[in-house]
Amino acid sequence: MKNQYFGDTRDLFKYDLALHIIEGIWSIRALTFVPMLTPDDGSRQGSRTDHRKVTAGYRNPGLVHRLAGCVRDGKRDIREICPFFEERGISVHFHGMTFSHHARPEYYSALPDAWLRDALVLLDPDIGMEVARPTGKHLLFSEIGDLSRRLEGDSVLMIFQYIPRVNRPEYLGRRLKELERIIPQESVAICDPWVAFFFVGQEDRIIQQVGELLLRYRDRYPALLLAR
Repeated sequence: MKNQYFGDTRDLFKYDLALHIIEGIWSIRALTFVPMLTPDDGSRQGSRTDHRKVTAGYRNPGLVHRLAGCVRDGKRDIREICPFFEERGISVHFHGMTFSHHARPEYYSALPDAWLRDALVLLDPDIGMEVARPTGKHLLFSEIGDLSRRLEGDSVLMIFQYIPRVNRPEYLGRRLKELERIIPQESVAICDPWVAFFFVGQEDRIIQQVGELLLRYRDRYPALLLAR
């Protein structure tokens, strides 16, 4: 994640979906935001900020207003989203360390155990899960496995993933099979044409609840695709 992306159309989908999950599972008390923050790179990525041209999140006027205001006022800093959740009675744990490919173990070990208890843990890399030659823009499967084993109570991992220009159902299915190799529990995913979110947990019961909530979310935004 980079601050230059904050407030773009992908963020509307991401934060609206996170809110939907937290409000739908009473035992999840907090959002633990692990942004894998890297420096801005001067590119035009993050320039899609017309929130009228989105497939999800547009039915949340409060969030649309918050993100549009941050873009308009030049407040493109991911910390600006924290008050949006706090105003709704949701505790936010923000992992503010800058992410480095060369210091990955230290980044994740710095996450307090208490932040992984009864929380939606949003993992937000620049691109998504690892590929053949992962970089600092990717989340490693070993890291997903380690974090999933550290989860306590009814915590769930929510993983951001850009989608390459491939067949979406096939891509989601392949990624879910990759997760199966490291996590025994079922995982679920939802996507629009550009980004996907994968959900991983320690308790099948909680993932079943997440799946039911994703069905309701898709009913609200029919252009989305579900996979499990």
